Parts: sequence; structure tokens; C-alpha cells
Amino acid sequence: MPPKLPTLIAIAKGELHARQSHHPPVAERPHDRRRQAAQRHQGGARRGDRPAHRHRPRQAHQAEGHGEAAGRRVPRRRDRPPRGYRLSLFKQLKRAKVYPIAVGQAGLQTPAGLYKIQNKAVNPAWHVPDSPWAGSLAGTVIPGGVPENPIKSRWLGIYDGVGVHGTDARGSIGSNASHGCIRMLVEDVQKLYDAVPVGTPIFIH
Repeated sequence: MPPKLPTLIAIAKGELHARQSHHPPVAERPHDRRRQAAQRHQGGARRGDRPAHRHRPRQAHQAEGHGEAAGRRVPRRRDRPPRGYRLSLFKQLKRAKVYPIAVGQAGLQTPAGLYKIQNKAVNPAWHVPDSPWAGSLAGTVIPGGVPENPIKSRWLGIYDGVGVHGTDARGSIGSNASHGCIRMLVEDVQKLYDAVPVGTPIFIH
């Protein structure tokens, strides 16, 4: 029996990974386009085929009079954040899912390196770091599930107080916004939480 391949989380703190993890929609098949072009060149479609003009790509129609933006208008779901930093979940060495995230801001960067999920928790308490940015909350403990606790829904601890957790600051996703942790949408972190056990490798680069 072949060895069981591990689950792996990979986080890239840059736009390059976001572009690499994007899979564009499948376009019409090349041989269809070649057949249509040949029909137009010969002056019409063969008997039994639909007229070539009925298969005119929508991109070509949009391209008339719209300049550089023509043919590249792709609607985006309004309930999802803009593209930016991404967390990739690998199963059996294949990318199974990609989630949008936020990472550490300047001066409080998310630490790069190879780690493992150290612990997991549902609606955990927030042990506020004794750091200047924490202000009057420094050193205190905020109970889980209250509005003042920024760790929403799920927590996956990585290293020295840094972890992956849910956030209600949806507008921060895709940017450098946290104090070192990896923020995820609540619905996404709940799925990730169920998919990875303690000990799962996590590579941040």
C-alpha cells in the first residue's frame, strides 16, 4: 500500500501567488474556432451545421468600441473580497482549495517559515499581547465570542501567538492588515478548521 500523503497549507505573502493560484474559465475549444473560421472563409456553413454567426464569441461583440478594456469584463461577486494574498490547501500534493486572507502589516509581518498547526479552538479567548499597539488591553484576556474579541469563530495556532483565525473585518481581506496573524473570512476558516488536524504542516513564504 503506498504511503498516505500529507495535508499541507501554503501561504504566500504576495500578489505572485494570487496570480498563480487563479485558474481562468475554460474558453471555447480551439478546434471549434478553427472550424468556424474555415466556414467563414469558404463563404458559409456546411449543410447540417449552424451558421457561423450564431457562434460569435461574446468577447468579440464587446470588443467593438470599448478600447483596451474590451472583451475582458468579468463580473465579480460582491460578497467576496478583491484578489490579494491567498492560503492554499493541498490534499495528496494537489491544490484542493484556495482562500483569500489578510496578513501582517508593516512592522508586524507574518513570520515566514515552515511550521505546524500547534493547536485548534472554537471561539477562543484572546490573550492580548503585552505590546504597545494593544494599548490599554495589553496583557488582558478577552473572552471568546464577545464583540471585543477579534478572533472570530475558529483559531489554528502556529507559532508564538501567531495563528489563523476568522475576522469580521471583511474589508481587510486581501491586504496587510493584521498584527501578524492570518485573517480569514469566518465561513472560510470554519471549512479550513474542519479540513486540517493538529500537526498539519503550514508553509509561509
